[in-house]
Amino acid sequence: MQENNIKDTYDSVPYTSNPFAISSIFRLEAIAKMSGFEPAPHEKCRVLELGCSFGGNLMMSALRCPDSEFIGIDLSSEQIERGSKIVEQMGIKNLKLIQGDISQIATGGGSREFSKKFDYIIVHGIYSWVPDFVKDAIFEVGKNYLSPHGLIYISYNTYPGWKGKDVLRDLMLFAASNETALSIAAAKDIAKAEIDANGELSAKNKLAMAKGFCTALVDFSEKIGQDECYKLGISRHTINFAKEHVLTNNPEKDYYVMHEYFETFNDPCYFKDFVAKARSHGLDYVADTHLQSHFSQIFEAIPAGMMPNDRIIKEQFGDFLLNKAFRCSILGLKESVLELFKAGGGLDGGVKKSVLESLYLQAGFEYQNTRDGKLEIISKLNKAHKINPELKWLCDEFNALYPGTLSLKDLLEKYSQKQDIIWASVAHLLALGVIDFSAAPLRVLGYEGAKTRLKESLRGYISYFASTDAPVIGAANELNALISLSPLEAKVALLCDGRDLGKVLKGFKDIIKSSGQSLVQVRNGKQEKIEAPNDAVFKGFLDNILEKLSNAGYFEKI
Repeated sequence: MQENNIKDTYDSVPYTSNPFAISSIFRLEAIAKMSGFEPAPHEKCRVLELGCSFGGNLMMSALRCPDSEFIGIDLSSEQIERGSKIVEQMGIKNLKLIQGDISQIATGGGSREFSKKFDYIIVHGIYSWVPDFVKDAIFEVGKNYLSPHGLIYISYNTYPGWKGKDVLRDLMLFAASNETALSIAAAKDIAKAEIDANGELSAKNKLAMAKGFCTALVDFSEKIGQDECYKLGISRHTINFAKEHVLTNNPEKDYYVMHEYFETFNDPCYFKDFVAKARSHGLDYVADTHLQSHFSQIFEAIPAGMMPNDRIIKEQFGDFLLNKAFRCSILGLKESVLELFKAGGGLDGGVKKSVLESLYLQAGFEYQNTRDGKLEIISKLNKAHKINPELKWLCDEFNALYPGTLSLKDLLEKYSQKQDIIWASVAHLLALGVIDFSAAPLRVLGYEGAKTRLKESLRGYISYFASTDAPVIGAANELNALISLSPLEAKVALLCDGRDLGKVLKGFKDIIKSSGQSLVQVRNGKQEKIEAPNDAVFKGFLDNILEKLSNAGYFEKI
């Protein structure tokens, strides 16, 4: 019954199946190497995703790694059927989506695709939203199907950060309950048509009721002001959570709100309890995909002599200090992890220089002058941090390629006299989350007729986004990060087959004319239609589209 409730919810209000760079095999391989593991290379590995939805988190990786094998499992037959058609439409040969029950797979009930072990298992957005027996099954899948040095990635909601959100969730469930809905309907003399034949509010009506409640609270609090709220004892925490996490006009966010706050299960846990449960199933914690969990400056707040020796207790301390609400943890087989740490591995033991040299780094920086004329350098990836102005030369190197990646090995060769500064600076900026990292590069090439073109391997992928105004998957760049890609932008990408720029421009204008679309600009925060755009205007719009495609890594040399 519980599984049917979960299945029905995801079928009635499905997520857009987005890519997540944080769970990509490029990221997992990099973390594994930094931790001292010898993981399977992304170019040739076996990958399983539990709860894959339409498969949007696997498609780009499968296209980029044609010699690797990708399997996606989901309980929703509707999403698997539709996702499989998209996979076929895109021409992806090494990705298979299967309707299946995690609990059955854990006990050996999988198909022939499970006869061989997996190097990477991805479980994103599932663990906290399923009952305990499915949580156990997720760990059992890891224990039974991981290769000796394989890794399983699991994301989950955590305490203490979710304590405040628990109150918001309870408020929303209360606001969207049948009793509340009927009471409000009676008070406003509203017909009971909002209740379906089974006496339940529809998913969309639940969301509307809850958002209406939250909107009323926020509007009231803003009307009377913060001081009056304090006098009346109104909780600002709940109001702030509602503004930040619930109230939005973005329909994409509505899917998140529905599944985050209205699922039958939403079961946050403390990090230490998650690890204990994993260990009871023959797995152990390797690392988090966010390096700040290991190297956060917040640990400096722990008094001398009180820093725990145990790595799990240390990170749990950090979660309390940071009020962490979400984690992305990487686990391995217990015996492999124990062997790793006995040999001095793990991120706490330091990262070998040879490993960092093999990775690809990504960072962007903005420059501005203070009122007294001093230079300020601000990270594009983590704006909370300002960079030492003396490192502008290093920031310039990253900016020259951003959003593309930089090879640390190449950087060290270029600045042979500054290697110590580079090592110290890169290590520090990695720990701050100012520099991102990957086992695979993102090469940004501009479009030039007869010199570059849309990657042939991506033509089917892009064609899907050109064919629909309502995609059920999100578009990814080459490192599996979510990007926006409209049908118009996708159609322009398909024009980029090596023809000269003038012909691409003509094709762009023809698309606009034949579709009846208009070019739109934003002025004073409002969208305005451009009447009778000239060639210069068309060229400006085309340049912006080509830059977006270039930044996604979509072009290759001919």
